[in-house]
Amino acid sequence: MKFDGYPTREEVLEAIDSKWHAKPAIEWVPIEASLDRILAADLTSKMTFPIYRAAKLNGIAFSYAQYLADEQKTENWQLGRDYAYADTGDDFPDGFDTVIMVEKVDFLENGGLHFLEPSIEKGENIADRGSTIKAGDFVSKKQRRIRPTDLAAFALSGNTRIPVYQKLKVAFIPTGSELVPLRSLPKRGQMIDCNSLMVQATLEKFGVEPLIYPIVKDITTDLEATLQDALTQADLVLINGGSARGKEDYNAGILERMGEVICHGVKAAPGRPLCLAMIGETPVLNIPGPPVATYFGLDWCVSHIIAHYYGTQVPEKAKVQAKMKNECGGPGLADFLCRMELMKNGDAYEAIFLSPRGGAMGQVLSSNGQRILERGNLGFHPGELIDVEWIE
Repeated sequence: MKFDGYPTREEVLEAIDSKWHAKPAIEWVPIEASLDRILAADLTSKMTFPIYRAAKLNGIAFSYAQYLADEQKTENWQLGRDYAYADTGDDFPDGFDTVIMVEKVDFLENGGLHFLEPSIEKGENIADRGSTIKAGDFVSKKQRRIRPTDLAAFALSGNTRIPVYQKLKVAFIPTGSELVPLRSLPKRGQMIDCNSLMVQATLEKFGVEPLIYPIVKDITTDLEATLQDALTQADLVLINGGSARGKEDYNAGILERMGEVICHGVKAAPGRPLCLAMIGETPVLNIPGPPVATYFGLDWCVSHIIAHYYGTQVPEKAKVQAKMKNECGGPGLADFLCRMELMKNGDAYEAIFLSPRGGAMGQVLSSNGQRILERGNLGFHPGELIDVEWIE
């Protein structure tokens, strides 16, 4: 497998960063619709809580002055007159200024109380006004993906309409005369289009709006017409298949005629014939068609392009240290994606390398781990401890 003269993954990403300067517009959405969107501005609190003051815990509120006047004798106290229930975060009558934990109180049959720990300080267990949050407090930094806990912070701070970046629109064009749609019964020489589902789900997970086109056969005029349409509909276009140099691999040639090719080939496998171009102001990425190559292109290239657009960072995957169970090798001259199956063995993890050439593509695609074998590294050996990324 030849990689001479091809750029590295890092060089490809630096090139697209230098050539694509599009910035997302900002829109305001209801808080209920903001989950997983990218926050477009710093947020500060519009509210102050507690508004007056509140109990820090579930307890009994009372007047400390009365407690001293009654010489700490509370057996004849009455609910509503001498004390009130005060749950965590609750307000209570203004005449009361101290709270005792409910677990430190015995409730007597006559309605009175017996404090199990009579040593109490005035103002105990009281949360002051604004002790939870104050108007003007910093809440969240822009360019962060909004999580469920952020929704709680926004609601608490009085932010009910949230500024977010408009979603990047990404077109995906599956190409190949051999492809047939999902639920078809393939004939000889045909293959199910499995990439469209994977790509749509991945793009949604990346926080963009996918536009999935029907299969386009290897007919130059049809490929060009579909690409022209996608360029009017999307901010980023992904073409799948036809990126190599076979007699029906037309897509890279189309990109050369229509735009500026940044690279045709990369030191990465699977997916070496990846082609990246700019057509006008729109980046177009031609990703090789084999499913694992498509996945790898999404994982290292498309994820970066999307993060660059939003001004964010590609989230890092969680890693575990695992012991190799079998041999894992790569080309050495390129970054090589090693899909692995992670298994727990006692307190340790074990990893089995699943070769994309092993005839078990279903297992490869459904595996739960991966490791990039960097250029110059020829592989891992049984018994070797390595870091492996979890695939969610």
